[in-house]
Amino acid sequence: MATQTNRSMISETSICNQALSYLGTKRITSIDEASRTAEHCRDHYPFVRDAVIEDRYWSFARARDISTVNNKDAFSNLFAHPMPQEWLQVFYVHADACETPVHWEREGRFILCDASTVYMKGVRRVVDTGFFSNMFVQTLATRLAADLAIPITENRNLQADYWNLYGVKLSQAAARDGMQGKNVKLKSSSLIDARRR
Repeated sequence: MATQTNRSMISETSICNQALSYLGTKRITSIDEASRTAEHCRDHYPFVRDAVIEDRYWSFARARDISTVNNKDAFSNLFAHPMPQEWLQVFYVHADACETPVHWEREGRFILCDASTVYMKGVRRVVDTGFFSNMFVQTLATRLAADLAIPITENRNLQADYWNLYGVKLSQAAARDGMQGKNVKLKSSSLIDARRR
């Protein structure tokens, strides 16, 4: 569940304003206001948000599903499992809950494989900004700045700079996000003491 702090601090408008501040542009009062800048934000924000979620296996957007079907693809070779409606990307497909590997491929909104039942893991569309981590927000704002650079500033160099920065932010945020759910391995004190001698 998103914390009350995140819900109150992070909004679509605040994320857009962070992107606009990167570009050195005047802030907006609301993403729904009647201004040209806000219109650009409305046009780009939902697509950029989904693209950034698709880029990594973010913990806040992770989802699981089990699919059992009888129908096969047009060539009658593989079973065609529909992706859940709000999913943006499928990352893992297994034959059972023990994560037995299975060969699969995505075709449109279907997962094709030779198993009639599959266990899928992927990411879903998340529109509630209260679920976003601070590092994800920075990454999203940076990508948004890259997309808004041309329509707002007409500066292609600025766009290139923020595309490069987006890659850096994405790697940093994904590395930190990937640490969640793992225990930190502490070295034995005896080994540490031995190294100090």
